Amino acid sequence: MKNKLNKLEAIRGIAALYVVFHHSFFSEDFKILGHNLSFLFKFGQEAVILFFLMSGFVIGYSFDRSKDKSFESYFQKRFYRIFIPLIFVIVTHYLILSYQKGFFINPQWVQLFGNLLMLQDISALKPNVICDPYLGNSPLWSLSYEWWFYMSFYFIYAIFKKTPEKIEAFVAVVVIVSAVSYIFYPNFLNRLLMYYGIWWIGVMMAKSFLTNGRVRIKDISIPFISLLLATVILAINCYVQKDKISTIGVSPHLEFRHFSFTIIALAIAITWQRCKWLYFDKIFERFSFFAPFSYVLYISHNFLVTNASYLNLFGNRYIAFFIYLSVALLYAYLVEVILYPKIRGLFIKR
Repeated sequence: MKNKLNKLEAIRGIAALYVVFHHSFFSEDFKILGHNLSFLFKFGQEAVILFFLMSGFVIGYSFDRSKDKSFESYFQKRFYRIFIPLIFVIVTHYLILSYQKGFFINPQWVQLFGNLLMLQDISALKPNVICDPYLGNSPLWSLSYEWWFYMSFYFIYAIFKKTPEKIEAFVAVVVIVSAVSYIFYPNFLNRLLMYYGIWWIGVMMAKSFLTNGRVRIKDISIPFISLLLATVILAINCYVQKDKISTIGVSPHLEFRHFSFTIIALAIAITWQRCKWLYFDKIFERFSFFAPFSYVLYISHNFLVTNASYLNLFGNRYIAFFIYLSVALLYAYLVEVILYPKIRGLFIKR
């Protein structure tokens, strides 16, 4: 995308790196001068919610600026962007696991098919999941949401193309109704439609930004209110199920945690914008370096860093971790920056 938004790129880069650290020992045991600072790395779920918000912003931004708004063009761009790197990662993961076992492992065709259809989520954390992420690669859970957010976006655009003023109200109703139904029978569909509200407010923020050069509160008031109501509904769900053994990392608390963080993140973003992003560049700008290959880093770090074992001989987990991370960064760069554009170019002619 031309004229990339530097602040968005910086957040994308640091969020991807943060998830890698979150899934390592840093979130359990990280001490400096005798002080356990592991709590700083316990917010991997929140980093993924940032991805949802940023994804909505990027799609809204790029779609509004695109000249070709046909479904064919939109679908091709989204399909290749998601699936070309994903296929590389799936094949690499399978080969690494097979190498470690010493034989070609069971491909688990049903699970693979479910992931290629973007139906995956984590059954240990949420109820009524259709299938788990392929070969235990847990970060893949969020791809199913991303994909169906993309498709829902164009579907809604096509329906309300002639009456765009009705879109906000429609999405708000869908989000709230889905949140209510989630209390009684949580499933893949109403969970997806409920979370669409998080992604959608990113779209509306992009629209406001393109129109005014900044995000105005009044431009996102309707989706924000729908998110606020959904958060209240999820809080009620937590209360109704208060006797259920759970943690903030498992349903029903997990969904409430996601939506609560969304509200907090939006408040911080609007406040920081009013402060003209004071010190933002000094703190985060350098992380934009990782943005171009953050997607592949995110979906491959589970087996290249988190569960990697081929460097245990070093005996020092910090040395091993940073070598694993270096391998993952090189792999992500190779796939997303070098190979992906070349392969994409074979299918999409400029």
